[in-house]
Amino acid sequence: MIDTKIYNPAGQPKQWLIEHFVVRTKVFEKIFKDIQEGKMKYPEQHYLIQGQRGMGKTTLLLRLKYEIENTPKLNIWLVPVFFNEESYDLTSLSNLWEKLLKYLDDLWQTNGSYYKKTDEFVGKTDYEKKCFDYLLEILKTEKKKLVIFFDNFGQLFLDNLKEKEQHRLREILMNCADIRIIGASAVVINDLHDYSKPFFEFFKIINLEGLNKDETLQLVSKLQEKTEHKIDLKKNTAKIDTLAILTGGVIRTVMLIYEVIFADEDGTALRNLEAILDKITPLYKDRIEDLPVQQRKIIDVIAKKWDAISTKEISASIRENGQPMATKLISAQLQQLEKNNVIEKKQTNTKNHLYQLKERFFNIWYLMRNGDRIDKCRVIWLTKYLEFWYDDAKGFESFLKEHIKHLQTGKYHSGSALIISEALSGSDKLDIMSKDLLLKETSTILNDEEKKLLPDITQQKIDKAFHFNNEEKYEESIKLLNTIDKKTNKVALVLGLTYSKIGKIKDVYESIKGIKPADDSERYMLGLLHYIAQHYNESINLLKEYKGEHERMAIFFIGEMYYHLENYKEAITYCMQSIKLKDYEAYGSLIKSLQLVNDFEGAEKYCLEAISNGVKEMKIELVEIYMRSSSNEKLKKATQFIKQGLTENPEDPDFNYLNGIYFGLKGNSKMAEKFQLKAHTIYLKKNIISEPYYTNLYMLLGLLIELKQDKVMAKKILNSIKHQDEDLDLSLYSSYILIWENKYKEGFEKLMKYLESVYLTETKYEFDLLNNIILLLLAKKQYHSALKLFEMDNLNLKDRFKPVYYALMHYLKDEFPNEYLKMGEELKQPVDDIMSRIKTMAVEYT
Repeated sequence: MIDTKIYNPAGQPKQWLIEHFVVRTKVFEKIFKDIQEGKMKYPEQHYLIQGQRGMGKTTLLLRLKYEIENTPKLNIWLVPVFFNEESYDLTSLSNLWEKLLKYLDDLWQTNGSYYKKTDEFVGKTDYEKKCFDYLLEILKTEKKKLVIFFDNFGQLFLDNLKEKEQHRLREILMNCADIRIIGASAVVINDLHDYSKPFFEFFKIINLEGLNKDETLQLVSKLQEKTEHKIDLKKNTAKIDTLAILTGGVIRTVMLIYEVIFADEDGTALRNLEAILDKITPLYKDRIEDLPVQQRKIIDVIAKKWDAISTKEISASIRENGQPMATKLISAQLQQLEKNNVIEKKQTNTKNHLYQLKERFFNIWYLMRNGDRIDKCRVIWLTKYLEFWYDDAKGFESFLKEHIKHLQTGKYHSGSALIISEALSGSDKLDIMSKDLLLKETSTILNDEEKKLLPDITQQKIDKAFHFNNEEKYEESIKLLNTIDKKTNKVALVLGLTYSKIGKIKDVYESIKGIKPADDSERYMLGLLHYIAQHYNESINLLKEYKGEHERMAIFFIGEMYYHLENYKEAITYCMQSIKLKDYEAYGSLIKSLQLVNDFEGAEKYCLEAISNGVKEMKIELVEIYMRSSSNEKLKKATQFIKQGLTENPEDPDFNYLNGIYFGLKGNSKMAEKFQLKAHTIYLKKNIISEPYYTNLYMLLGLLIELKQDKVMAKKILNSIKHQDEDLDLSLYSSYILIWENKYKEGFEKLMKYLESVYLTETKYEFDLLNNIILLLLAKKQYHSALKLFEMDNLNLKDRFKPVYYALMHYLKDEFPNEYLKMGEELKQPVDDIMSRIKTMAVEYT
């Protein structure tokens, strides 16, 4: 049996501890590697290992000490010293040097000569310094260095030092290459996080978390390797897993669980619970008694509540002289309890956060020892259910179905229903929709006050929605998020993000409409979603206020949006800011904006700068700038770039595309088509999806449809593109061809899908294409389909395409005799020109 050794790892035989050290191996390997590689020629990094009691800190320190002792390359020059948490005599810096001298006396059997030497320093004002210098003298003589494994480093030693001594110790550790400290602490040492204190951010901190299920089973397996009577791990896996969860992975508690299971192999988890609680009492009793009185009162309230509780609720439960304890005082104590790993804070979307005991087994112990009958009943039910959960998956599903049937009778005990819903809501084996159903069915038998006690699985739904998003199951994610009744900011933002993944831009906006961000994180996310929804002004206002870690990206997006809003002055300002922050993606919008304000010299300058910064695609933009120029010199530069690019790589799609543009400018449509087709083929073959690819694609389709009326080749191009139906811009071309082929219903449906899914940007490309599609509908005498477009309130096409609208009214003047009369005289000529074009198209697009 282990028993007494559990509380005193230093009392375990050295070999036993080494053999049974099967967890914390990664942390051990990391620190030991650092020890091996650090030759201590210069001051080394000092460590502090943090974790609540029972997490294995002492065992880890001892394991490191033993490994140094067993490693010849280290033990010839490095002396490991272990100070346990019972070293109560370390109250000053001079005590530390005295204790180390005594340790070396004992290690090297000097008959106490090292420590006796300090008698000469007694009474000196610089006693501590003389002791330290003498220690270094010994180490240099012996050609040794020290690594001190310091258990309970904060409370045992650091807290006892005066501030002057702390500054002195920091100076020593920073400059002395002969001593290294690897400490451990069960509490958070506040001074390490206070910039005004000597040891602010001085130690490299390693936090020990609880064991997971696999580590727990691994530990139990190792513990019983050399025992005569072994338990059947396979048979008892359910019980080990169940109780491991309740312990929070605390190693000391897991070892106690092992003892109980070993002593009673046929017992149930519920039966074992009482025995374990008896054994763990000394540890938990000390934990409570070590707390100040006010913190004990707070723990009592939190533990008996079991569910997470707010500061206000704690205040209402604690009275001092007939008055509730002040919430400010409670908040200060909660902050300390959180730092010391006693409680955990659960963030809410308000300032009223919730608090719960971090180690659930500690909570169970408290309830079973200090709670009333109802509290104990809750723990028993929870334990029973967790045991059942791990026992048999099919049995678990059957139980759930039966439980819901019992709920539906309306006769189920509400208190029991609450306990089971609490246990099941935390189960990984129950899918989120089943949890939702369970909670809804449970709520039907509860009164209003009891309903408030139901577990909130909103966060689980959000987490599952993210999981669906990662698997590209966006519809399932949306369905799940829409089951959440209370749409918090977080829910709304995740929902908006998910809609954006499937191009439902209107739904993105509907999801986030009216949200007021609670913090910078929400402000950034909301700004991005408004950007996606093309509500640029709202997005800009949000992102301008954002000052978080993604500020660089926020500046980039602001520049992009000003570009889309055609506010090129502001676009240039923000794009330049982005570039200064090394966000070179901003070159694209910067260079386009400069061209749109006719600053072609600036555009050329920044193209060249972008290329020098590694943005090679700006070579394409530079060539396009040169080709837009009326200067023969610039055009010559463009052709030189193109020839050079094609000479270096004839299969470069971008330079083939540019060559096509060049021939187009020269009026050679045959050669333009040849190189545009070649570029398109290479883009597809190499699966290159870039801005030049899309520009090439749209130019090629425009060339084939509008200039050559070659619908066969245009269809061939469209069919060669993967996922063409998902590309809304391509759906406009597809709609054009379908209407051309007299497939009016199909073509009109694609057109409507486009118009319902986007906000018109009114770029010249989009305007011209949409205008031509409407004209084609009129040329094909599909007047009422065209009329449906003009009747779409959200697009306001009557104003955007006013001459086309009155051309339609001319054709429908028998139906709408007064509408055509509304046309102003100034529109007569444009409408006549449009009707002439419609007649031409009726012939061309037969």
